[in-house]
Amino acid sequence: MFENDAKLVLQGGLFVEGSALNPVVFAGDSPYRFTTAGRLSNTIHVPGGAAGCSIRHARFSRLYEGTTIGRACVIEDSVFPGGGGRELVISRGVVVRRCLFSNIRGDTSSGSGSTGYMRALSGFGGVVEDCEFRDNYAGVSSMSSILRCRFTGHTDIAADGASLIQDCYFGNNGMGASGSGLIQNSVFVNNTVGVWIGGGGIIQDSLIVNNSVGIRSAGGQSVSTRNVICGNSQWNAVAASTSVAMIGNWWGIRDASVAAFE
Repeated sequence: MFENDAKLVLQGGLFVEGSALNPVVFAGDSPYRFTTAGRLSNTIHVPGGAAGCSIRHARFSRLYEGTTIGRACVIEDSVFPGGGGRELVISRGVVVRRCLFSNIRGDTSSGSGSTGYMRALSGFGGVVEDCEFRDNYAGVSSMSSILRCRFTGHTDIAADGASLIQDCYFGNNGMGASGSGLIQNSVFVNNTVGVWIGGGGIIQDSLIVNNSVGIRSAGGQSVSTRNVICGNSQWNAVAASTSVAMIGNWWGIRDASVAAFE
C-alpha cells in the first residue's frame, strides 16, 4: 500500500507480468485529488533511459501522485480504476493497449477549490490502442495516435491533441474529440459537441449523428469530408470562419444548399 508520502523510482528495467485473474496490484489510499495544486512528485516514476519496460495485467489504483512512464514501454491488459489519486502520464515511445481507464476525476466536494478537472491519461506522443475510457472527467490528451478506442460518459473532452484518431467510438461525452490532427473512420453520437476541429485539422469518413452540435470548426483551413452529419439537435456544423472546407458530406437531406446552413 502506497501512502501519501510513498514513492517508487525505478531506474533499472521494469517487467510486470500478472494474469487476468491475478493482476499485479499497485494500490494507494488516496482520496480524490485537489487539482488546483501541481503534482509534487510521482508515486511511481519510471525515468527515461534505455532499460527495458513492460507492464501486463496490472492494476493501478488510488495512487496519490499517480504514475509516470518516461521511457519506451508497453503497457497491456491493465486497469486504472480511479476513485482517487492521480492519472497516468506517458512519454513518446510508450504504447498502451487493451487497458481500461474509468472514474478518474478530481475532487468536487464542497470547499475543495477544484473543478474536478483531471485527465485519465496524458502524455507527450504515446500510442493508445484498443482501450476503453469510461466515466472520467476527461479522457486522453497529446498522443501520437489513438486507435480503435471507446470513449463514453466523460464530463469534458474525451480525446484531444492527438495527431491521429482512427476507428474510435465517442458517445455521451461533453465533447467527443478536439484538435488539429486527422480524425477518420470514427463514430460520434449523443455528445454535447461531437468534434471540435482546429486550424488545419481534418475529419473524414466518420459518422456524426444525434449530438447537440455535430462539428464545431475554429477556422484555419480545417477540412470535413466524406462524413455523415445529420440529426444533430442544434447545429450539424458551426464554422468560425469562411476558410473551413466542408466537401462531399451527407447531411441527411437531398438539398445540400439547405443542409450547409442548418
